[in-house]
Amino acid sequence: MLKLLVVDDNNRDRRVAREMSIWQNLNIQVIGEAANGHLALEQIEHLGVPDIVLTDVSMPYMDGMTLSKKLQQEYPRVHVLFMSYYEEFEYARNAISVHADAYIVKPLREKEVRAAVEKALDVIYRERNRQSEQKDLQKRLEQAMPVLREDFMRSLLLEGEFSKEEIREQLDYFGLRAPERCCVIVIRKRYKGLMDMKERYLRSLEADEQIREATRGAAFWAMRISDLQSIVVIDSSRTEDAMVLAVNLVDEIRETANVDPRIGVSETGTVEQLHALYLQALSTAETDYFSQKIPVLCFRDVTASEYRSAEMPDPSRLMEQLEALLLNGSEEEIDELLDPYLKGSHDGAYLRYFAIMIVNALQFLLQRQNIEYRDILGESAQIWKKLENFNTILSIRNWLFNLIAMAQQYVRGKASHRDRQIADEILKKIEISYADPISVEDVAESVYLGAKQANNIFKRETGKSIFDSIIETRIRKSKELLSDPKLRIGEIAMRVGYVNQSYFCQLFRKSTGLSPRDWRYHFGRHEEAQK
Repeated sequence: MLKLLVVDDNNRDRRVAREMSIWQNLNIQVIGEAANGHLALEQIEHLGVPDIVLTDVSMPYMDGMTLSKKLQQEYPRVHVLFMSYYEEFEYARNAISVHADAYIVKPLREKEVRAAVEKALDVIYRERNRQSEQKDLQKRLEQAMPVLREDFMRSLLLEGEFSKEEIREQLDYFGLRAPERCCVIVIRKRYKGLMDMKERYLRSLEADEQIREATRGAAFWAMRISDLQSIVVIDSSRTEDAMVLAVNLVDEIRETANVDPRIGVSETGTVEQLHALYLQALSTAETDYFSQKIPVLCFRDVTASEYRSAEMPDPSRLMEQLEALLLNGSEEEIDELLDPYLKGSHDGAYLRYFAIMIVNALQFLLQRQNIEYRDILGESAQIWKKLENFNTILSIRNWLFNLIAMAQQYVRGKASHRDRQIADEILKKIEISYADPISVEDVAESVYLGAKQANNIFKRETGKSIFDSIIETRIRKSKELLSDPKLRIGEIAMRVGYVNQSYFCQLFRKSTGLSPRDWRYHFGRHEEAQK
């Protein structure tokens, strides 16, 4: 039931308002009355806050206008209805200025009062519904908070799709106090013997439970990625040696879950570098250098030791060389950096590790320059998959050269020139290969970039996507062929890269507004006559 307070210095008017029969029908209780605004505020302190105040305008000590302003300041949810014998416009205007819900002219008539009150009730119920919905949304948000927090950390680690400011903002929102320095541990779970899927999942869950328990004191975050992989972010201030913690973790997992783990440990960095640290730990956990005696490897140890005989670069020295290249080096000096490590014959593992060293160093240096490294390197989580698809030293070398050159241009503020060159190369590729069954991925590979990255650069430079440009080129070429009446539509479709004639006709109509046959009839003859 809603509450109403009547305020009027006229006893008779107060009684008339108080005793109206409409209150019960409207589910309203008159909780009190007062002779002026000052007494009304005292009544509110004693009786509680009403939903509606029905007040006279002109009263001694404190009039209705002043009372309304005070209510608005102290009790903003109270709705005010003015009543007065005055019909002048000035009173009505003043009532509007203090946000009153209605202005009722005395003597009071139930029909008019009811209409004014119902208007206020409509607003009150809508506000209550909105508040109820907000509370429900807040409750649902609180219930979903663990899932949202998990999704954020998963995206931060696996994808890195956040700026420094976004990372800090999200951490604050989720109540996560980020460590000053941290490292990432990736645990790959290997299962002993034959087992069905149910047993495998049970062992995986047991291993994850043991991981959380064993790292509880040192972990900033622990996460299960799948039954094959788990991740722990270690707060470096809570443990002196993450490697020791990882070695102890191996024994715990083997003993309790009967799982044979392989653990990769990244170098230390800031929370903004978590994605790069995850890639370090993942690449280490996926190396073939493990044995029963060495179930834990550090990224630095793998890159420095495994290929020492193959003269892998020292990480610190490589970082210095790349930084000098980005700031002052030439493209010839990029060749001088890459050639000593990529000449001759090398196995796939050597090439992958050398490439990942370059990529990790570039990520770090670009972050230090406040440059969004994804604009240059693309989706980092796909780097290893991309490297596996390279089947020659030359293809890897060209890819690395392109990455370093692009980073160089960005650092020096010349990204637009480099992007223009890439867009031109893409246009050349389309012009040469439009008749082949090429895809966006094929075109992107020709400039040694991922599809998304190449498409973003091309669209930024030309205003259209690579896919649209392929279609545009094919339609343009098909128009030229349509001027030859001897060529059939199906043959033309094949010549511009479309096996399906129906699909070609559909694209042609969408592009020109005419079918290929109609276009030939209206324009092909005209062009032939001009020749």
